[in-house]
Amino acid sequence: TNIDEQIKLKQIEFSGEMLIIDEGFNSVKWNITNESKQILGFTCFKATTQIKEYNNITKQTRIFTPEVWFCPSINFPFGPIGLDGLPGLVLEGSINNKLTYQAKSINIDNPSVYFPKLKGKRISKIEFDKILAKIKRY
Repeated sequence: TNIDEQIKLKQIEFSGEMLIIDEGFNSVKWNITNESKQILGFTCFKATTQIKEYNNITKQTRIFTPEVWFCPSINFPFGPIGLDGLPGLVLEGSINNKLTYQAKSINIDNPSVYFPKLKGKRISKIEFDKILAKIKRY
């Protein structure tokens, strides 16, 4: 994720080829609540959303209901597995109350920034989904 350029990319190897998939930037619209709790000594607030995703392979729409706890005092709009775009770092998140991610520790005394150089053919998520759909047909 590059905030300055407003891009979110994911690099994967697929069928022996490196691909860079453009995931879209801040495509999730969150409902931020006043509900709060402490995580690792930080005050976090709850946010929820609903994501509808059409699967070209199964021809079905799946609905995901993520719930996250983010910390506005750590002013980074990042989180695990695409649970991001909030005004603070996501310290805990779950999808459909099943898959849960939780921070175990935070070290903000010595922040370091690492932006790896991505290599591969850049395509959109829609283009990648079409590739997957073609493979499924054969």
